[in-house]
Amino acid sequence: MADYKDIVGSKVTVVATNPTNPSDGQVWYNTTDNVLRYRNPASTAAWAAGGNLNSGRGAHSAAGTQTASLAFGGLRSDTYQSTNESYNGTSWTEVGDLNTARGAGTAAGADNTAALLFAGGPPSFGAAHEATEQWNGTSWTNVADINTASRITSGCGISTEALLMGRFTPSSPTYGNTESWNNTTWTEVSDMSTGVYFAIGSGTTSAGLCVGGRTSPSNINLASSEEFGAVSTIAVD
Repeated sequence: MADYKDIVGSKVTVVATNPTNPSDGQVWYNTTDNVLRYRNPASTAAWAAGGNLNSGRGAHSAAGTQTASLAFGGLRSDTYQSTNESYNGTSWTEVGDLNTARGAGTAAGADNTAALLFAGGPPSFGAAHEATEQWNGTSWTNVADINTASRITSGCGISTEALLMGRFTPSSPTYGNTESWNNTTWTEVSDMSTGVYFAIGSGTTSAGLCVGGRTSPSNINLASSEEFGAVSTIAVD
């Protein structure tokens, strides 16, 4: 009887972590999970159950990819959480906790080895955070604070280059402030045309996008979007 190698022409690959982008039909053995895995070809995208968090919560922050992600902070039973969990595409593992428990923080990061968390606060409108923490794959470190304590901000970028867009500050509810992170300090840059909170951010520090959100004091839901980018100059002889 033919075995897998005879049929496919190669042996089953043995790996410690799942491939980032396996091809349809690819088979591998994961020595960490002790399971044989197979990439099922699919004509259309679909949702499938992944591993459960060890600590269920809401208003938490996240960074990373489908197979290398982090989930940190949040709210559980009206208590702010400092819990941080790492996902490997199969299961969640509790790793180093945040230094400051909070919910509704804004995160940036490419995978579960490097992330940034800034702003955030409790569900009431009575407080906000200015603290920024940076994750190096092992632990969180307090780095330079944002210039104005805030929560429900939008953001984008990676752990070393990030953008904060819009904010909710209890003393003066809605701002269109924008701050840029260069891995050392936060710098105030051009304000948005409309102050927003609960918006969605994407992009980079040189090409950012802020979409939707709400504005105070009327709490109007916005459909607008604003683009952020560096102004280029051309030298003319």
